[in-house]
Parts: sequence; structure tokens; C-alpha cells
Amino acid sequence: GENMYVYSPSSLTVGKATVAESTEVPNVELLTSSGTYMVKKTGPHFVLIVGGGGSGWGRGQNANNGGGGAGGACFYCVTLTKGQQLPYTIGGGGGQVTNSPKGNGGGASTFNGISAPGAGQYGTPGNWLAMAGPQGEGTAHSGGLSVIQGYGAGGNTAWDRNSGQIGYAGQSGVIIVIS
Repeated sequence: GENMYVYSPSSLTVGKATVAESTEVPNVELLTSSGTYMVKKTGPHFVLIVGGGGSGWGRGQNANNGGGGAGGACFYCVTLTKGQQLPYTIGGGGGQVTNSPKGNGGGASTFNGISAPGAGQYGTPGNWLAMAGPQGEGTAHSGGLSVIQGYGAGGNTAWDRNSGQIGYAGQSGVIIVIS
């Protein structure tokens, strides 16, 4: 039938179309510092861009405090040509603060002119694909989680009796290219 899906080790059939199984392993590249990306092969490239997370914030032990928001995310597909050189920027995480009514926002990450925003100053996420930093009265809050573990998450906040309320730094963003 028209909606029949058949899979065998050598091909996939969808309706009347048959697609041979590819033996080529996709290339996955993790870009963690700004630079220029050299395209290694012509064809479709899937790009995930994550902005920097914001720092936590807070004024004191029993005041309103909050974790930093996660950096925004953007995913897209583009056809690139071998040898192209594409500029990219990795957004930094918002820097640590102490006894501050607001945290520092994260920086935007950009790949070939496409951008994912960093998190805002008050635990706000970079966009709808990112998580806000929880907030409220108390001594500690976690930062918002990112779409990629280890990159773009918001900073936590915690009370330290010697230093006061510390809003820890957010994580730097990342770009992942799959070709």
C-alpha cells in the first residue's frame, strides 16, 4: 500500500520509494570557542546553536534570589560546500555576582549569521527552547537547564555566610555541526 514502511538491513521502503541504507557515518563536530568553521564536505549540515547561560542572582539570605536562565537554542539545516569558511561565535556565560539584585546575561552564539540568544539578567531564558532559572525567597536556587548538558545552562545561586549571596556564573554556549 501507499503507507507501507518496510525496513531491511540494506534499504528502507516508504510507499513506492526505496532508500538504500547509508554506510557513511555522520561527522559530528563540537565547537566550544569562537573561530572559523572549515566545511569538510559538500551536502546538508545540521547545526545546533546554544547561547550562553545567565548567572544566578540574589540580594541576601532571606531575600528574593534566583538561578540564571539557560541560553537560547536554534536548530537548522543548511547545504554547504566543501572548502567554505564560515565565521562563528560562542556566547560566554554570564559572570558571577555577589549580593546583586540581578545576574549577568549570557552572550549570543552565532554560526554563519544565524544566532541563538544568551539568557537575560533575571533568570529569563534565551528563548522558548531554554529553561528559566527558578526564583523566590530562600537561600539557593538552581540555574535553568540547557538543551545540551554541560553547555549554556544558567548559574546556580547559594548563600555563603562569609561572602553573602553568590550568583554563580552561567555556562558558555556551544555549536554542534552534523554533516
